Amino acid sequence: MPEINTKRINTFWNIFLCLIGAILLYITTQKNIDLQNSSLNSVWIFLIIATISFFSEYTDSALGMGFGTILTPVLMILGFSPLQVVPCLLLSETLSGLFAGSLHHSLGNVNLKNGSEDNTSMKILACCSIFGTLFAVYCAITLPKSVVKIYIAIMILSIAALLIIGKHLSLRYSRRKILTLGLVAAFNKGISGGGYGPLITGGQVILGVNEKKAIGITSFAEGLVCLVGLICIFYNQR
Repeated sequence: MPEINTKRINTFWNIFLCLIGAILLYITTQKNIDLQNSSLNSVWIFLIIATISFFSEYTDSALGMGFGTILTPVLMILGFSPLQVVPCLLLSETLSGLFAGSLHHSLGNVNLKNGSEDNTSMKILACCSIFGTLFAVYCAITLPKSVVKIYIAIMILSIAALLIIGKHLSLRYSRRKILTLGLVAAFNKGISGGGYGPLITGGQVILGVNEKKAIGITSFAEGLVCLVGLICIFYNQR
């Protein structure tokens, strides 16, 4: 079986993020635009979303990023509001993240046993989810939809820029830097349903963590982050 060219995939993915982010930013500034096409019946909408979801999750499990970061802007471009999108993505990524992280551990890509450095990093990231996600969910519920959409568009463009620039960076690993990444990424996840994997996976690689370990740590921690976000949203909407 030929090896997957991850550099080429990352290049195309960065271009895709820039394009989607730019489109979403343009749409949110045009008050008269409504892209939810009423001529599409529910079956076609389901097939479109299911197909994009499949390839987004494949990318996420393989590269540690991509599910929410791709699906959030795509669903918003289709006309769904952030408060419709975010709970659905958090629920699906709670299940897929915990499963993918456990699978990476069982395959030996990462060691998540108690006492290991990988487990410590995962716990730090998971703890960040409590604070970052609580604040993010509060912002998502209280801020105007247009403000949330603009933030998501800018976030996507910033992540694409960070991933491109990050290839040329090499920083020293520290738990403080992991903590900072975790807080920002958890906020992104709670307010948009995306933006977690690129920061955490890409950030760990920049800090010198092995790529396979970074993906495994991110997958499991993301599942826990999504679970916290999901609980917060349902609690605030009771």
